[in-house]
Amino acid sequence: MDAKRELYKDGLPEYAFIRQALSASVSQALEADYDLIALGGHEQAIAHRIAVYLEPRFIGYHVDCEYNREKHKAKSRRAEEDSDKPRTMRPDIIVHVRDTSRNVLGVEMKANANRDSADDLHKLRDLKAEKTYLYKGAAFIRIHNALEEMSDGCLRATIQWYDVTNDLITEQEQHRAELVFAGRRAEVTSIVERRRK
Repeated sequence: MDAKRELYKDGLPEYAFIRQALSASVSQALEADYDLIALGGHEQAIAHRIAVYLEPRFIGYHVDCEYNREKHKAKSRRAEEDSDKPRTMRPDIIVHVRDTSRNVLGVEMKANANRDSADDLHKLRDLKAEKTYLYKGAAFIRIHNALEEMSDGCLRATIQWYDVTNDLITEQEQHRAELVFAGRRAEVTSIVERRRK
């Protein structure tokens, strides 16, 4: 067993609870914020809505978006291979207790209507593996809101969970969640048609 995992016997929520809470919060955003998603809203706006739905599920923890602090210092990550300067880091969503090492969940996300960043998985690796952070859960959310992905009026999201072993990040495929919301097909289809014009 990875020695770092022993650190999680500190009263943080169980993995199953964390996965269920994130899945329920993303589902809630697909339903309640269908218009924001169908309009091609930026990932930061969507991440904020997901964070709002996470908050009541994590009583006693802070749910922050774009949070850049690690206690009293700026949150940083490893330097690039060709540099010795650490880079700052702002995860899209984190569940934690500020000014402590109680780090529950780190989330990076992309909305398909926005540009991709190859850097997101590296951020998750650093949140999960670096001794400074050691987030218990690390997830990547993809919101499928490109026009062609919503042509049937359904909204979709994928949640991928990751673990890190020996500095390699790997998906825990058995925990992947594919979410679909079809409750506002007429409204979503109307928005898609307006976006096409």
